[in-house]
Amino acid sequence: MTNDVRNVKVCSTCQLGKEPAAFAKDKHRVDGLKNVCRSCAADYAAAYREKHREELNAYQRQWRRDNPTYQREWREYGPRRTK
Repeated sequence: MTNDVRNVKVCSTCQLGKEPAAFAKDKHRVDGLKNVCRSCAADYAAAYREKHREELNAYQRQWRRDNPTYQREWREYGPRRTK
C-alpha cells in the first residue's frame, strides 16, 4: 500500500484503508468499486451459507428433482473446455 491518500479506499465493514484492487467492481457507484472489500464480502458470504445451509441444500435438491436431465445434457452438449 502506498502513502498516497488517493490510492486508498476505506471498507465500510472493517473500516480499514485498502488499495482499490481489494474491492470488487460496481458500475453503479461513483468510484466504480463496491464499498465492502473482497475479504469482508467473502466472510459475509461464508457466514450466510453456514447459517442458511439447510435452506440452500433443500433448494438445490428440489431444483435437481425438477430438472433431472440438465446435468446429463450439459455434460453432452455444454461448451467444450480447451487447454
